[in-house]
Amino acid sequence: MEKNTHPEEKKFNNLGIPTDLEGPWVTNDHAYEVAKLLNDFGLSKKFGENLFEILSAYDDYLYFTEKRECYNPGSTLALIAPFLLAFGITDKQITEVAEKNITFIPDAKETLDVMENLGLTPCIISTSYEQYVDAVAERLEIPPDDNIYRTHKTPFPIDTYAEIIKEENKELAKNLAKKITTLKKLDIEASTTEEDLNDDDRETIKKLNDIFEELKEKGYRQVLNEVKPNGGPLKYESLVKVMKYTNMTPEQMVAIGDSITDEDMFKNTRKNNGIAISFNGNSFALEEADIAIVSDTTAVTGVLVDVYHSAIEKFKEEGIKNLYEKAREKLKEVVKNWDNDTLNSLETLKNEGFIHNEMYALYCNTLQNIPKGKTAEVYWLRDDSDNKIDNYKHILDLSVIKRKQVRDAVGNLG
Repeated sequence: MEKNTHPEEKKFNNLGIPTDLEGPWVTNDHAYEVAKLLNDFGLSKKFGENLFEILSAYDDYLYFTEKRECYNPGSTLALIAPFLLAFGITDKQITEVAEKNITFIPDAKETLDVMENLGLTPCIISTSYEQYVDAVAERLEIPPDDNIYRTHKTPFPIDTYAEIIKEENKELAKNLAKKITTLKKLDIEASTTEEDLNDDDRETIKKLNDIFEELKEKGYRQVLNEVKPNGGPLKYESLVKVMKYTNMTPEQMVAIGDSITDEDMFKNTRKNNGIAISFNGNSFALEEADIAIVSDTTAVTGVLVDVYHSAIEKFKEEGIKNLYEKAREKLKEVVKNWDNDTLNSLETLKNEGFIHNEMYALYCNTLQNIPKGKTAEVYWLRDDSDNKIDNYKHILDLSVIKRKQVRDAVGNLG
């Protein structure tokens, strides 16, 4: 049921900025919000949330700990699919949840607009269901003709799948969903090994493995196989498409993300001498990032993207050799000198041609209006040998705390 939605012949004159959506620009976790629809069936308080959280932790286990072959992070969107089908959730409902709940992080739309106007075209590379990404694209007024090239997402034709599931198998899945919500939720980090698991963890894993084998035998194999969340290696494949559409080099790539689904995109971006930026990321994202943004506003993201690409253009005009390496060094300098005197530093950068007037004005306005107690901080995470810096753990703690403050309950998800 997959379709080719990204013809290779399309080209843009602007630069493409590959970015995740949920986390860096919006507070939502759309699939989590869709799972809340299951609460309407009165099975238990927060039944949908509990089901999603247990499956999300199982997803982390399968990717990081078991390292299941050909398994992509973010596959909670596939794992939850049989239960959404069983309870009769429709495409219309999923779309309505998307349209009703879109919540942008402060200054997100303004930042994206300024980036767009500067020729730094945001290209959404999201694990989210297509219904949500399309709703956000419409809210951002991305032209329909461009949407097909600028949005990369997870197809989920749920109404089509619903037609092939027998009623008795829907009842079976409902009962299995109830069983899942009685299980202990796993606590998985990127470094968790099989040896770190206790007996309760292993019992939970065994039961979940058995449940999904049973679902495959009872008519859900197709949906579990075909719903392929756009995470992990698939996100990097989407980034490569962005490079093709824009005729950009790997060194020009600035990838933006925040979670487990961005790890592979970050790793390959950095491997090819691009820049990986985590915005209020969790441990999975920071593991492979160059830069950690810890912020209540997205304007800082726009500033860093602008500085890097402005440096490339400036050094190119000046005929400087190793211009990507020099641009990286300039960005690193800006990040490492980021402090309470940032406005004066940015004014100097503006005067030197390393940041555009529009982006500078946006950040000035943002910084002056940040409420007391709110922050806009950035950190360079690597030393000269590309190892994590000494206070990495402290920065990670700050990032995770800010993530939870900005995104509430979904900030705890992998």
